[in-house]
Amino acid sequence: MTTYNFQGYKGRARMAFTCEHCSKPNRTRTFVAEHTVNPFNKNADGSIKQASQVMREASAEAKRQRDEFAVEPWCAACEDALSYDERKALRARRSTAKPAA
Repeated sequence: MTTYNFQGYKGRARMAFTCEHCSKPNRTRTFVAEHTVNPFNKNADGSIKQASQVMREASAEAKRQRDEFAVEPWCAACEDALSYDERKALRARRSTAKPAA
């Protein structure tokens, strides 16, 4: 069986914040999104995306994740202390709310 390795590009976005739940200052989160250049990653017209397009998309995805998190930023310790249902509700609030401008 033939194995193919495609070039992956990571987009990163970082955010420094004060936890809204416990008020701890100087918390940071890094958001990473990875996309690859491959024959299945195509534009709307059917052409294969170039490396620069894939890099921009990965960066935009990481920034989207950061903006979604910024709606209600909690530190990792506070999020880890939540039950499954509470964590699910927090993710739902973040995804449905408008990001802070």
